[in-house]
Amino acid sequence: MIRKVFISALIVLGVFLSVALIEWPNAVLHHGLSRAQYENWVRPYTSRPLTLNFRGEEVRLRLIITAIEGDEEISSQRETSILAKLNDRTVAYGCQIFADGRISYFHRSSMGVSGGGYPTVPEGELERMDELLTNLPDDGARLPPAGRRLVVQAPDGDRWRARVYDRADAPTEILEILRLSRSGIRSWVPQFQPASEWAANYSHSDVALCISPDGKQIIESSGQGPLRFWDPEKREVVKEISTPHYTSVSGLSLSPDGAFAAIQRWGDVQLLETKTWRRVQDFSEPIIGRRRNLLSHPEFTTDGRFLLLRSSEPALLVYDTKTWKRRQKLPDDMPRDAVDYVPAPTTKRAVYLSKNNVLTLWDADQRREIAKLDDNVRLDHCAFSPDESLVAVATAQKVSGGYWRPYRIRIWRTEDGTLTHELRPFERDIYEAAEGLFWWPDGVYLLAATKADNFFTSRGVDVWNVKSGRHRGEFIGCPTNLTGLGLFGDGRRLVSGCADGRIRIWDAESAIKQTAEFERSLVETK
Repeated sequence: MIRKVFISALIVLGVFLSVALIEWPNAVLHHGLSRAQYENWVRPYTSRPLTLNFRGEEVRLRLIITAIEGDEEISSQRETSILAKLNDRTVAYGCQIFADGRISYFHRSSMGVSGGGYPTVPEGELERMDELLTNLPDDGARLPPAGRRLVVQAPDGDRWRARVYDRADAPTEILEILRLSRSGIRSWVPQFQPASEWAANYSHSDVALCISPDGKQIIESSGQGPLRFWDPEKREVVKEISTPHYTSVSGLSLSPDGAFAAIQRWGDVQLLETKTWRRVQDFSEPIIGRRRNLLSHPEFTTDGRFLLLRSSEPALLVYDTKTWKRRQKLPDDMPRDAVDYVPAPTTKRAVYLSKNNVLTLWDADQRREIAKLDDNVRLDHCAFSPDESLVAVATAQKVSGGYWRPYRIRIWRTEDGTLTHELRPFERDIYEAAEGLFWWPDGVYLLAATKADNFFTSRGVDVWNVKSGRHRGEFIGCPTNLTGLGLFGDGRRLVSGCADGRIRIWDAESAIKQTAEFERSLVETK
């Protein structure tokens, strides 16, 4: 019996060794091919000169960053450097930075080479960049997937040291280099096209959109026209409501129970009850001399007790939703100097902006400040996570001359005001616009509508992983300003109005699932 077991064990061991001996050379061969492929691909980036002739002057370079797109069709067996071979769809773009900090942008394709720019990186940021370049993260001598490759070149003696990173999962140090260099290169993320869209109006401005109280229809208004109720399945107007329209509509806000709608017009706010959509009251400020304070951003408190309006005074105006009378002072749970106030839906946390532009996390129960979040800012969007443990805030920074610097989005802990992440769309420290901010119901992802800068008109609704702070997906298709954004119906679809006169709907549930799968694929390939 023992002999039979021993013989069986030898047979199993023999089969195992046979398979191992067959597979082992293949594994070695595969690794060797990958290494050879990497070295062949990266070689041209290490051998080019460290200097170039710029307008008759020989200048030394301290950094070159190159992103490569459109190379997916090049066969992996014949793959070579983008500098050596271009197909019709391949482009290589980025920037090179001179020793004195000047930036020169370039764009290479089968159509030729173009470039220009020449802004300068500040000295302090150059020092930080040099620190990062001295210790470039290892790239594992592996080529990332085609279409996502990013090459970073730094001088190493009389040659270039080159690393190749995946734009979908680049190390944080590389993302910081992208920002410091003003490269304009962004992370690679899956992009999601609208599942449906249709022309809703002919106005390219003064358009507003929101979801009906029952969650089944889309309410839209453009120019000085009526409120129109759309059936998104049939893409048809099922009802129109005429409203007094001495000025164009620019915003719609519903009370928590859906009984009232506040319509923002230029400097004024109209209140309608949604059962008959008749006007209940107008809110406006009197003209004193030649000046009148403008009202904006109508928001109902989450308990439905008050309607909050921002005044250009600046001030926060509070109206009782039972009497619609203005309160002469703020409720006891609000700070006395608040000009903007956003409470959490259920807990006693709130974010408020003071008259001197200080942004603060507030404990409404104990009526005390928890933490100062920022100063010299304007509050544009604020959203608490589903469990209210985090709050995302989009602000603009006030600079000299009364101008507001482009936006930034930060996420804070509501327990103590600790900063968890600063989100950077397009891998830039600041960006041109933030037109929406809300959480996916599971609290894992935050959605934010952003615009890169004045050179781009399109808006993307970015998907951010809140735990990592990384940009992980984007809903695309709106070529201009957003006029409204929200989750529709069963919460599985994302709807937006765009100033090109079209309404767009995305399959958000499917997109979030794809985003999660994409994140898992990044972990599995490491």
